[in-house]
Amino acid sequence: MASEFGRAFVAKVRVCALSALGRKAEAEPVAAALLAKSGGNSDAVLGAQVCLGQTDAAAKTLIAQLASEDDRSDALFALQPFLLADRDTPNRARERAALRALKARPAVKAAYLKAGRDLPPAVSPPR
Repeated sequence: MASEFGRAFVAKVRVCALSALGRKAEAEPVAAALLAKSGGNSDAVLGAQVCLGQTDAAAKTLIAQLASEDDRSDALFALQPFLLADRDTPNRARERAALRALKARPAVKAAYLKAGRDLPPAVSPPR
C-alpha cells in the first residue's frame, strides 16, 4: 500500500538491517533495486549507501542533495550538529556518525558551506 517513495524507505531499512546482521551479500541486491527505483527518495538512497559502507557513493548523493532545491533543507538539517536532547538509537547514532564523517570530506564540506552553515554554539552546543 506504500508509494514508491515509501517503499524506498522500507528497502533502506531492509538494507540496513541485513548489513547490521553481517548479511551484506543479501543487502546489496536490495540496495541495487532501491537505486534503480527510489521514487526520488534520496534520503533512503543515502541511508542504504551509508549502511553498506559505500562512502564515495554516499558523498556524491549528499552533494547532490545539497545542490538540489528540493532536498537542500533536509540535507542541511541532517548535517547540523544538533546536540540538545540527543537521544539516538544505536542505528541513528551510527547514521549520524557516518554523516559527520561525510561532512568532513572536502567535497562535501565545500558543498555544505556553499548551501549553508552550522548554527552557533548557543543553539547547537558542542558534544
